[in-house]
Amino acid sequence: MVVAGSGTGKSTTTWALLQHGFRYLSDELAPIDPASLDVHPYPHALCLKAPPPGPYPLPEETTRTELTLHIPVANLPSPAIRQPAPLHALLFLQRDSAVSVPTFAKVSPAEAGARLYASTLNALAHPGKGLDVAIRIATAVPAFTVNAGDLRATCELISELEEDL
Repeated sequence: MVVAGSGTGKSTTTWALLQHGFRYLSDELAPIDPASLDVHPYPHALCLKAPPPGPYPLPEETTRTELTLHIPVANLPSPAIRQPAPLHALLFLQRDSAVSVPTFAKVSPAEAGARLYASTLNALAHPGKGLDVAIRIATAVPAFTVNAGDLRATCELISELEEDL
């Protein structure tokens, strides 16, 4: 699961990762079952704020608005996952314009829990105001910061990281 603030490049990174063999569950929302830690699919159009760089062209079927680009699920490079899938890792995406070579670092469960809680949509719907669930998730799967650089290199780094999990 890629987690980051608005404008960090989650959707653009997701679009690029799809070109590198990853599969799609959702953009923006990742409903997680707190008991099983399965991520439930919420496939809808992938929404980008700008055209992706380099070798990741958009399909003709992309809907363009004044502010966004919407890639229909049917036009993704591989079929969207339609069944719940186990959560394997948390990737906290960061972007620094001074970074060209991407890096990653392991994150402690405490830091992962705090970062995840800050990104939670409906925390108040859970016991402990959602903190218990964030801690459960953060202690159950490995977490990393990914300081994104060049998009292709970032995807290659995430692919290598995924192979090691």
